[in-house]
Amino acid sequence: MKALLVVPSICDFAAHDMWAAPYGLMTIASAFRSYGVEFDIFDFLGREYVSKEYGDGRRRYKRTIIDIPEVLKGKSIKRHFAIYGANLLDIDERIESIYGEYDIILITTTMTYWYYGYQIIYNKLKKRFKNARFVIGGVYPSLIEGHCRSLFPDALIITNENLPLFDKFISEVLNRDFFCFSRNFPDWQLPDVEGFSYRRYIPVLLTRGCPFRCTYCASGRLVTDIENKDPIRLADWVIEMAEKTGIRDIALFDDAFLVNHRSLAVPFLKRLSKSKMGFRIHASNGLHPRFIDENMANIMRESNFTTIRLSLESSNEERLVSTGGKVRRDEYETALENLRKVGYRKSDLGTYLICGIPHQTPEEVLGSIRYVDECGGVVYLAEFSPIPNTPLFDEALRISRYDLNEPLWQNNTLMSYWNPIFNEDILNNIKAEVIKRRKEPTTGFEPVTY
Repeated sequence: MKALLVVPSICDFAAHDMWAAPYGLMTIASAFRSYGVEFDIFDFLGREYVSKEYGDGRRRYKRTIIDIPEVLKGKSIKRHFAIYGANLLDIDERIESIYGEYDIILITTTMTYWYYGYQIIYNKLKKRFKNARFVIGGVYPSLIEGHCRSLFPDALIITNENLPLFDKFISEVLNRDFFCFSRNFPDWQLPDVEGFSYRRYIPVLLTRGCPFRCTYCASGRLVTDIENKDPIRLADWVIEMAEKTGIRDIALFDDAFLVNHRSLAVPFLKRLSKSKMGFRIHASNGLHPRFIDENMANIMRESNFTTIRLSLESSNEERLVSTGGKVRRDEYETALENLRKVGYRKSDLGTYLICGIPHQTPEEVLGSIRYVDECGGVVYLAEFSPIPNTPLFDEALRISRYDLNEPLWQNNTLMSYWNPIFNEDILNNIKAEVIKRRKEPTTGFEPVTY
């Protein structure tokens, strides 16, 4: 059996790599290596399709403007739609360069509103490799399986709820037992960092799942149970990968890295610190402030947490309670104080605020921006993306100008077009307020300006 593992290009109004490795596909690659399965990787977001690398794992993709999808035409959208990574010509050239055949082709997915790019890749590969069997998995089918099946009726669709089906399928093709996702998460293969080493960071997933059920988040929908890797074994693997590849940047993929931190995050970080290898740790997914006590702050500093993003979302207490209650204002303030005590500057203390959830006013967002600034944090604004099968999706659907069941409208970039309380001018004024309050350069990209 010969397999092809595919990371599609992105079709969107904006896109860049903030440590967004294809963790699931990398796990499959690792399992294939251990079973002796021959495979190739088509990463259409790989190094040859990047316009700039920042030296810490972050990258800017090549950008080629393309025609906006038909469903979005005539809506006065003032932004260019583009393909990021490999453009259409790049994709054709890559496919035409292959002379052999593949038995199976696996396509990974993430955002629901990126299906336009998945469809382009699928159709081109389907035309070239007529006898291959296609498998599509990832976040997109896990959230809107029906939409995925309607676009890819001939493919095997793998969701987070039927992961063992993938192992069964591969076992049938190989005519022998194959285990990848049918085991418990602690026993999953660790991702194939060496095969994807052109992505200069090591993806780490210590805890799969999240105990919180925030109304805007799909984490609880995607993973219902919480499982953990052994922190010492995981740290030793990171050290081994770093020695083999020279990579020193670590990207945390956890949704709740600091939950149960005394038994998980703390021993993991201490083991890395003890190695004296000069790791830089990036927590772009967001950290829960309530778990950052003085000891945790010290350990974060000692282990060189370089990218800190605290998940606050709003300074409005009622909003915090109604959306899940994962943090209180006093917990956020204490976390900032503890981090400052160990030497972090204001510019290091990124804080996520959400903008545009149903019934949220621009005044509430501006108030949250002022609050974070006065507390000593730096705002990173996240425009609300209505995610199917989350509590806030139905409410967003009810108030929306457009049908959010069309995944392209689930794009956070389009929040100000479907949300009747916001528009582009209001959103730009909010972004200007964020930028005005920044006194010095911050770590990471500026989400509000891309």
